[in-house]
Amino acid sequence: MKIRQKLDMKLIGYLSTFEKITNTNAVDFLENKGQLLFLIKENSVKKAVGRGGANIRKLSNMLKRK
Repeated sequence: MKIRQKLDMKLIGYLSTFEKITNTNAVDFLENKGQLLFLIKENSVKKAVGRGGANIRKLSNMLKRK
């Protein structure tokens, strides 16, 4: 069973911001209980997280989400 999520401008903005900060492409995106989950290819994890989690912290601060 595949659940489809409607993309609105807010969600598209989240995806765009994620991709700009991490320099990786998101395969999929989920929003659940205030958390944003970006699914990426396995070989892009290190690049997406950044040195010492820098990209994650930057993204969390910009989007004011975890």
